[in-house]
Amino acid sequence: MLTFSTAQTSWLLFASAIFLGIEGIQFVLSNLQLGNLVVEFRSVCITLISGSHDSSSLTFLLVKIIYDGGGDF
Repeated sequence: MLTFSTAQTSWLLFASAIFLGIEGIQFVLSNLQLGNLVVEFRSVCITLISGSHDSSSLTFLLVKIIYDGGGDF
């Protein structure tokens, strides 16, 4: 939804933020269960998945800074 929002469909931003908030808890719970499947590398698996999820907010911030600075996508 974030990808397809324009000035005319800005309400999609509100709906997508709600869905991202709901998804966060389920992602954490499934992340812990996924780590149990790989016993030898449990902590590595959980760390990689959590890190990729946490870094997505930084990626969004960097894209916003570049766009506000005049960058074109």
